[in-house]
Amino acid sequence: EYAIKNNVPIITDDGLLCLLNIIKLSKSKSILEVGTAIAYCAMHMADLSDDMHIDTIERKKDMYNIALENVRKANMENKINLIFGDALDVEIDENMKYDYLVVGAGLYGAVFAQKAKEAGKTVLVIDKRPNIAGNVYTEEVEGINVHIYGAHIFHTNNKEVWDYITK
Repeated sequence: EYAIKNNVPIITDDGLLCLLNIIKLSKSKSILEVGTAIAYCAMHMADLSDDMHIDTIERKKDMYNIALENVRKANMENKINLIFGDALDVEIDENMKYDYLVVGAGLYGAVFAQKAKEAGKTVLVIDKRPNIAGNVYTEEVEGINVHIYGAHIFHTNNKEVWDYITK
């Protein structure tokens, strides 16, 4: 109710059900969540098993404070570790092991999944579309690459980036 009244972005009911089922099927016990908001999703994930551990990062101070209170009220402090800060700046315990669920197989999601897998991590990618590459997805039609979701032009002067995307 709070999320709806205050326009807080939380996962949809269908999305939450799908996420919880994936966590159950994969038997994940240690999850890193980026974007705590009010801890709605974190509390549902933590509720899946007694030995579940969630590290969750929130960069907005007001949301972080609400999440702290919600986790305290739910008596889940031993299962949910709330971290205040930007995910790019926060230091995570290097001894913690996480499995990754990547939502969206666009450029970022696909590259992240590939790099995480190369680093020895377990990765599951889900997307509402039946293909990878997001909005830059193309299909060959009579020998021509056609941009299915509209034209997307990529420019870079960075040789390393160009070599990566053209391999």
